Amino acid sequence: MKDHPEKKKKYQDKYEPSRPRYLSRLAKRRHQLKDRTPAWNDPIAEEYVYYAATVIEDVYGGEVTVDHIVPIKGERVSGLHVHSNLQLLSRDANMRKYRKWLP
Repeated sequence: MKDHPEKKKKYQDKYEPSRPRYLSRLAKRRHQLKDRTPAWNDPIAEEYVYYAATVIEDVYGGEVTVDHIVPIKGERVSGLHVHSNLQLLSRDANMRKYRKWLP
């Protein structure tokens, strides 16, 4: 976009107004994860789950997301941000599940 000022202007006009809202939601999400991560969490095991999602996407294609089995911010229950509460789902399956807990 450096060589195309008109494209840069069009992009900024479209996305810049929503940037503060996006940054606010991102900060809130980080805060929720931090609050729901216990001291005994194994960050290496957690990182491995995210790494596995990346590898599956690279090898097989498609979009793989990391989902909390018991939602961090569920209606009836609230889970922890630990590796044993994470699962890999397709983007479509994750969107269908949303904040539901399916025991």
